[in-house]
Amino acid sequence: DSIVYRTVYDTEKEAQTVPADSPYHGKLIGKALEKYAIEDSIAKVFGSESLGRIADEGLQIHGGYGFTEEYPFAGFYRNTRIDRIYEGTNEINRQIITGYFLKKALLEELPIREKLRNVPGILKEIDDLYYGDLLRREKQSLELAKHLTMLVLHEAICKFGQAMRTEHQLMEIIADMLIHLYLVDSTLARVSQRNEKGMPIDIQKKIAQTLSSESMYQISTLAMKGITNLLVGDALKGSLEIVESFIRRMVIPRDLFTLKREIAEDIINKEEYNY
Repeated sequence: DSIVYRTVYDTEKEAQTVPADSPYHGKLIGKALEKYAIEDSIAKVFGSESLGRIADEGLQIHGGYGFTEEYPFAGFYRNTRIDRIYEGTNEINRQIITGYFLKKALLEELPIREKLRNVPGILKEIDDLYYGDLLRREKQSLELAKHLTMLVLHEAICKFGQAMRTEHQLMEIIADMLIHLYLVDSTLARVSQRNEKGMPIDIQKKIAQTLSSESMYQISTLAMKGITNLLVGDALKGSLEIVESFIRRMVIPRDLFTLKREIAEDIINKEEYNY
């Protein structure tokens, strides 16, 4: 829900910049909303797939009873399937997400080459970031993951250029990396905001740690998959060494079983999800 709150807030704030008495109000609103089209696509993809996965697991927990109409999960399971289709299929939304960043990179609005020019320098710089911050390790991992995603996008552009738009499997890999980045970034920002306001963050911090760790594993796997399907020979060997140098620092060894158990126990004790 962190990405939903953030996206809705940013979209509404942008829409409010349009003068209500403008003769082009509708057109200007559409242009303002377009600014956050990527975030909208990310929220749609991740939200619908999360709901589908939860409905599926809920039905599975109920066993055979879950598949009968006497229990609510049969309806949940049936009704959530359409969410991945309407408002643009999730496959189309993934193409939109990566396509936006591809356009930015080709127009050199994203300084990818500059950012990746000195990898050892990047690693050293990130090691020194966020000193004393709450969730410092997670924030450093996020910065590393951003650079790793840029590396995969850069290699894809070098190989395919604008024709990358037709490489749908590759576009989906990069889209999934970007989805994880936005999800972790939004969650860390929300926990930090609660902490600054003096609000309780014990369980929220555990959720952020769990999410960050699992997302880093996912991004690492996606990066390896992308690079190994882009390059061959010495170029592949050199890039894999760079990817592995990022992954070694990105991945956070953590007892996720215990963290998840503590989160689940808190939900069970409160009998609600209220984070």
